[in-house]
Amino acid sequence: MHALLLMVLAMSQPVDAIEDDDGPRIIRPFPNSPQEQLVTTPVFESSLYGGRGRGGTFGLGLKMMRHTPHPKFRGLILRRTIPELADLIDKCNELYLNDKRVRFNMTEKRYYFPSGANIWLSALERHEDWRRFQGHNLCALAFEE
Repeated sequence: MHALLLMVLAMSQPVDAIEDDDGPRIIRPFPNSPQEQLVTTPVFESSLYGGRGRGGTFGLGLKMMRHTPHPKFRGLILRRTIPELADLIDKCNELYLNDKRVRFNMTEKRYYFPSGANIWLSALERHEDWRRFQGHNLCALAFEE
């Protein structure tokens, strides 16, 4: 199995991205930040609260990406409405599409990783929308507000 070009590591210096001349782009959360706590926690259920601009979307994207080396990983990130997905897609593109082998299907709003893993972005606009997800085998489910 190929290692992802984009790796998530625990931070040792206050930088969120390091570009190596011939190596991978390494993206790390800031040390001792809520992002780092979210990404590195061994707790199955976790949450990150805060206002806009605090890195919650980025941290959630990193947390999901940690599991993409597993070929059967299926993640789902939900927002309330379809228009609210635009910002989430932009952040996920920054994280995931740095690896040229990762593909994004805009119609499905799904990222396909070289391992076989995928992360799906969607919305729950109406009460009955939950039925679209019934029967899917999901490894991780996240609500991003």
